[in-house]
Amino acid sequence: MNYNIKFKIISKILYVSKVQKTVDEKKLNNTNVITADDLVFSFSYIRKNYDIVLNFLNLIVLKYQVKSCVIKDTDMDLIYLDLVKNFNTIEKINFIDDCLITPEILEKLLSFKNLKKIDCFECPRYIIELLDKKNIKILTRHTIKKSNVFLTDNHLNSYTDFYYKKELIISVEMDNQVINDIDFFLSINNKLKQIRIIKYSNETLLTILEYLKKNDEKNIRIYINEKDNDTNEIFQVISYIKKQYKKYIEKNNITFRLEYSKEYKVLNFLKEINIKLVCTILFIVLSLIGIYAGITTYNQYIDEQNINDQLDNINNLININNEPTIDDNEHDINFLDKDDFSSSAIRKEKYWATYYADYSRVIKDLLKINNETVGWVKVNNTKIDYPVVQSKDNNYYLEHDYKKWHNTMGWIFMDYRNNPTSLDKNTIIYGHNVRSGIMFGTLKNTLSPSWYKNENNYIISFNTKDESTTWKVFSIYRTTPTNDYLTTNFDSDQEFTDFVNMVKSRSIYNFNTNVNASDRIITLSSCVGTSDRVVLHAVQIKE
Repeated sequence: MNYNIKFKIISKILYVSKVQKTVDEKKLNNTNVITADDLVFSFSYIRKNYDIVLNFLNLIVLKYQVKSCVIKDTDMDLIYLDLVKNFNTIEKINFIDDCLITPEILEKLLSFKNLKKIDCFECPRYIIELLDKKNIKILTRHTIKKSNVFLTDNHLNSYTDFYYKKELIISVEMDNQVINDIDFFLSINNKLKQIRIIKYSNETLLTILEYLKKNDEKNIRIYINEKDNDTNEIFQVISYIKKQYKKYIEKNNITFRLEYSKEYKVLNFLKEINIKLVCTILFIVLSLIGIYAGITTYNQYIDEQNINDQLDNINNLININNEPTIDDNEHDINFLDKDDFSSSAIRKEKYWATYYADYSRVIKDLLKINNETVGWVKVNNTKIDYPVVQSKDNNYYLEHDYKKWHNTMGWIFMDYRNNPTSLDKNTIIYGHNVRSGIMFGTLKNTLSPSWYKNENNYIISFNTKDESTTWKVFSIYRTTPTNDYLTTNFDSDQEFTDFVNMVKSRSIYNFNTNVNASDRIITLSSCVGTSDRVVLHAVQIKE
């Protein structure tokens, strides 16, 4: 072979490629220093010293917490896959050259223990099926050149799109092209659960059923839109189909459902009831709403009292474990002017600012109260000054307080996907927007010019049991509900940079804060208004 093999780790990604480089095999035995620098081996050396190379690479992979592997040259000797399959942390493999996955490569991939995802240019269907049986999802980049409304409506751009698609949308009339596309789709697909017919015709329904039967599809639910379609005709055809295809429909569990539009439901509802019944129902509903509102208000009052009691206990722990000095009094927390916020937010805290608290001295006592405590977050000129907890999901602390009692106010919690010890590229912290201002009730204050134009407010502290960190704000915005800012880790530096540029573009103010690909960021998120979100991003200030 006129090439060697190179291993290199960048941002928790292992890159494997061919390289034309002379290797001094005598120096390769010196493995005292574990490094992510270019590691180049000849294939002969690997075969002679397989265990040495494997153990050395495995140590590096574990040290740098590598989860992804990028293969630049697929046509190499496959001994590189024999090595990579032994790295139990590898969950994703990306073949970046435009080539077909071969049976030889497949055989190696099937022996991986924790592999979850494969990106490649193209592969045969039987390979996709074999990998799918092992819960390994494969995504192909080879796009389908032809384009029409059917393919566009269903976002069918690649072979794997056809294979994994669970819902099919029919919004056009049947013609030869659409029929051929449906036939091709069903011959490949292995996950289809439902078909939604937007533009109905008898021919459409009959054609779909015929091809479902042809491919022996099972457990399919067919939805038909009522709007702009003749419901009587639909019922007649469905009745005919159930008789004509009775054996296939019953055996393969094919069901039909008519989806009514809101206009249809309202119109028919008004036809079936009279005004007296409406008045009676309205009176009952209003009475129930009044009772519910009263109970809800009382429960919220009790919940808030419980939280205030817990905050007093927590603040006492801080006071006890952090004796104040004369200088400490100068750092008490002052809130914004009354012109900006409600009077309930204008007060001076009795406890010492957590910027100057020795968190390690109180962590043991806090963990006795809640063993899921992971840190303490503080945002200047807001009421946000709380211990942060983390559960196994993002639902528990929406309705439980610090003592794990059921509470509608919830508590401030870290995203369950984040690592609270080492912190990820994006550490996300959530809290309810409580009207009285507790929890993240004052996060919306950061949308005020008097807050974001004050440079003293740009620094956020987040303390963990292991370290005290500070972060500088670089983006604040209000957005409709979306998950695109809730990514905790990224597959590449470019993906992280694109993410940072996206959230920066939304910011209501230019903070002139630089964020590099090597940085870590923190995200605070809460509700605002009826359904929007207020989001704050800050980058860690490196000591």
